[in-house]
Amino acid sequence: MASIQTGEKSTGTQRGVPTPTLSVEEIKVRIIRREIVLPAGLKQTMRALLQHPDLVAFGTAKSVAVSCSVSTSSVHRLARQCGYEDFARMRSAFRNHLVQRSQGYEKFGEFCSAT
Repeated sequence: MASIQTGEKSTGTQRGVPTPTLSVEEIKVRIIRREIVLPAGLKQTMRALLQHPDLVAFGTAKSVAVSCSVSTSSVHRLARQCGYEDFARMRSAFRNHLVQRSQGYEKFGEFCSAT
C-alpha cells in the first residue's frame, strides 16, 4: 500500500483517525517517485485513468472495469494500492481534479479575452 504523509486534506476516519484524501497530482508524483509501485495490469489501468480522468470521475467501479478491460475487484484494488480508502474516495479525487482543471481553463479564457 502507498505511504501516506501528513499535511494532506482529511476526509473520513479510520479507527477514529482522519484519513487523508490524495489528489490525482499527488498520485502521479508518488508513482513517478516509485512510492507507489503497481503490478503491470494495474499500471496499465492507472495509465488509462490518468489519460481519461472522466472515466473515474463520472463512472462506477464496474464501468471503469469495463472501459479498462479489467475486473471490478481490480479497480477496487487499484484504489487501495494508490492509498485511497475505497473507490468512492478515488472517484472524489478525480472529480476534484477535473474541477481544478476546468477552473484553470476558465482563468486562461479570461486572460485571453482581456488582452
